[in-house]
Amino acid sequence: MRRLKLHTKIILMEFILLVTVVLVTGPLFVYIFSQSILQHTGENALDIARIVAENPMVREAFYSDNPSAVIQPIAESIRKSTGAEFVVVGNRDSIRYSHPIPERIGKKMVGGDNDMAFVEGREYVSQAEGSLGQSLRGKVPVVGRNGEIVGIVSVGFLTEDIWDSIWDYNKEVFWILMAGLMIGSIGAVILARIIKRDIFGLEPVEIASLFKQKEAILQSIREGIIAINDKEEITVVNNEAKRILQVDENVIGQPVKDVIPHSELPRVLQSGQSEHDIEMILNDAVIVTNRIPIEVEGKRIGVVATFRDQTELRSLSAKLSEFKQYTDSLRAQTHEFMNKLHLIAGYIQLKKYDEVLGFINQVTTGHQQLLEFLVHRIQDPTVSALLVGKYNRAAELKVDLEVDPNSRLSALKRVLDQYLLTTVIGNLLDNAMDAVIDLEESRRSVKITIREQDDAVVVRVTDKGTGIPPDIYHRIFQEGVSGKPNHSGIGLALVKRCVDYVQGETSIETSESGTVMEVRLPLSIGEETHAG
Repeated sequence: MRRLKLHTKIILMEFILLVTVVLVTGPLFVYIFSQSILQHTGENALDIARIVAENPMVREAFYSDNPSAVIQPIAESIRKSTGAEFVVVGNRDSIRYSHPIPERIGKKMVGGDNDMAFVEGREYVSQAEGSLGQSLRGKVPVVGRNGEIVGIVSVGFLTEDIWDSIWDYNKEVFWILMAGLMIGSIGAVILARIIKRDIFGLEPVEIASLFKQKEAILQSIREGIIAINDKEEITVVNNEAKRILQVDENVIGQPVKDVIPHSELPRVLQSGQSEHDIEMILNDAVIVTNRIPIEVEGKRIGVVATFRDQTELRSLSAKLSEFKQYTDSLRAQTHEFMNKLHLIAGYIQLKKYDEVLGFINQVTTGHQQLLEFLVHRIQDPTVSALLVGKYNRAAELKVDLEVDPNSRLSALKRVLDQYLLTTVIGNLLDNAMDAVIDLEESRRSVKITIREQDDAVVVRVTDKGTGIPPDIYHRIFQEGVSGKPNHSGIGLALVKRCVDYVQGETSIETSESGTVMEVRLPLSIGEETHAG
């Protein structure tokens, strides 16, 4: 059997619902309305009968010789003015004193429903077959001078006329219900088309399939994905995001501030500005994140963030960095030693053999001393490689880079610590060399000191530059702020980010004769430090 389309199902369900409502409420309404008309007619008949029975002239007429002469005109006048089918007044023997047909005056009342008025003295509504046909009657006893019951008033409306009136109303109700059914059917068609349009013409099976595909894609992606709505509540989170965030429970619907306090997603939601390739540290892992606001028809409804764990990549990058530093070192040495070889060749051609030996000893001693120092005092290979590379880079730039002989560093335990420390050292040295590169050679001097202190590493970099301009001194660690034109202003911002992550400390001393930057990083350092 062919499966019905969604809009067809909606139309059928709406139509069935409307027909059910009409079939249930229509007869119920007719019944309630009919009973209401019957009750109202009975009460109306009773009110008219009460008016006649309490009329003083009618009551006195029962003591006259010819009661009908007085009662008939009064009864007929009231009948005509109220629209009643009959107003009949009779004595205790049920002999009529009034009737719409004068010939029936003096004859016995028909119906046999007067006993309750005569015996109990009650007012009531009854339904009986009279001389004019089946009718709904209001019965009221007539009380005489001494409180005795002397007669009865019967006011009636033909049942046939009442039901004719009810049917007239029911026909109107029927057509109203049919109009409602037609309007509802048209509304069902319009609603089905709107729903179909809003779901891009997809069928429920297709929507379910797309949902399963989306879930499979989200869970298989190696990047963490998290999304929030306009209320800053998490709406999407995949398994990789849970792994990186280190959460096991279901965080859907929770405020993002409770799960990731420093996610910056609420800020992006407010600003509407996308952020790409932002590096941050989360749960001892280096991650790169992208934050993009979600907009539908010009309305911002949330933010989606993707982030990937860079720890493994950083580990590989650190190893590659060592090779790069060695490569840069070899390149710089090749360039430098070509000049030195030319100088040695000149000495030999001039037969200056003593000068050749002295020059060779001078060149090899300085570099060899640096390597021996790094091997014994800076035991972390990543930091050592970085210092060798920066040393050769400084030599290429004609900058005197000195490593304080009192420096000491044990091997770091974690890749994250290596990343933090190399980021700080590399950017501080680059910033210091940039500060002196344009000065005369006597001031192109940079010194770095690395020491361990209370399970922390202290890095101190001194340069003989012209100092930090006063207008940017308090903003020097902000991204985009730099004392040099055409510089990105990112290096010191990365330093500050690393320091803040481990809750470290920074200090700056600056003047026109130079700048001293000191950074203290609480890190997990090697066993040698603890043993020492």
